Amino acid sequence: GVQTCALPIYWIEGITLYESVMRSADSGDKAHLSNLARQFDRLALELLESDWAHGDLKPENILLDESGTLRPVDFDAMFLPVFAGEKSPELGTAAYQHPGRTAEDFDASIDDYSIATISTTLHALALEPGLLARYNRGEGLLLSPREIVRHGCAAHAECLALFEKAGDAVPSASASSPRSCFV
Repeated sequence: GVQTCALPIYWIEGITLYESVMRSADSGDKAHLSNLARQFDRLALELLESDWAHGDLKPENILLDESGTLRPVDFDAMFLPVFAGEKSPELGTAAYQHPGRTAEDFDASIDDYSIATISTTLHALALEPGLLARYNRGEGLLLSPREIVRHGCAAHAECLALFEKAGDAVPSASASSPRSCFV
């Protein structure tokens, strides 16, 4: 038989994280971008510690509600423990998924790469909002997973240089390995 899960449904008013990032970067608001980065990292920690995954985590699927809290939305690619052993119904947005991900990669860790991508982007923009004007690619904002794997992503290199200059990262050969997080 088919197993079902009764999840509560809520209506959330707000703007997407994508919209908030675009506005803040356009106005050079480092403080707001830094706040968004910290808020996202708190949300990310909750997701990483859970036994479920969103499946299509991206700034367009995270709302900044009226109280200023980040809330994920659009759970149609979600992994729940009851789905263990199943194939993913969809792979999520390519700009936020590891380029090697397949339908067989369907477990609680499927958000790890998108979390690293979003966190890296937010923290880099908090240091240098002008990155968005130089590297905005629409989907993915700054980073291209396929270019990073091929060591050809100028935005990724500039992010790492910013973090190193700020004392937040140490250069590492593993930072560009296909399954690694970015910093």
